[in-house]
Amino acid sequence: MRGNELTNEQRDQIIGAYLAGSNASKISAALSIACTTVYETINRYKKTGSPYPKKRSGHSKALSSRDQRSLQRIILKDRFSPLNKVTNELNLNFNTTYHPNTIHNYLHNFGLRGHVARFKPFLKHKDLFQQDLAPCHTAQYTKWWMKTHNIPILDWVPYSPDLNPIEHLWDYLDCQVRKRKPLPSSKNELIKAIQEEWAKIPLEVLRNLILSMPD
Repeated sequence: MRGNELTNEQRDQIIGAYLAGSNASKISAALSIACTTVYETINRYKKTGSPYPKKRSGHSKALSSRDQRSLQRIILKDRFSPLNKVTNELNLNFNTTYHPNTIHNYLHNFGLRGHVARFKPFLKHKDLFQQDLAPCHTAQYTKWWMKTHNIPILDWVPYSPDLNPIEHLWDYLDCQVRKRKPLPSSKNELIKAIQEEWAKIPLEVLRNLILSMPD
């Protein structure tokens, strides 16, 4: 496989985010994939209806009966395993070199289909979902998804960040993270730092932000 070639799972994630209304730059940042690669995947989907490139010449090695049974056992053990993990486990157990595309085809023959995992926010609203009126939130696909998943939307006027103190809370959190010495030098360190600083936010800060909102 070429060095920067995407997996089918990554292509599915790109198109899933694109259909949900995200633009290429946001998808690139969220998935840590080069923006040019994201653009190419989206453009291929627009032209062909599929995010996958045409198959190269040559035949994939067929799975033996033993390997097919093993593949079924791996899937039944965890139906939510990513395709790459399933492929790696099969290759590791039997010292084979199957490509994920080959495994994908066999799973399809078994009647199993892959799905893009949804991004899960850390914070959840119990009764109403709040969002602004950005184009990605008002796209037809987004409205359809919210409706079919029975998610009620809180009415919200456009261009009104002052109605929500969370905007100022993000600024406070950002300042606290930037005060750390040394500063986080990796994504994992940054995530850990944000979580630690979030847990240390005094309740008084939250009260003051709420009280600062105009009547």
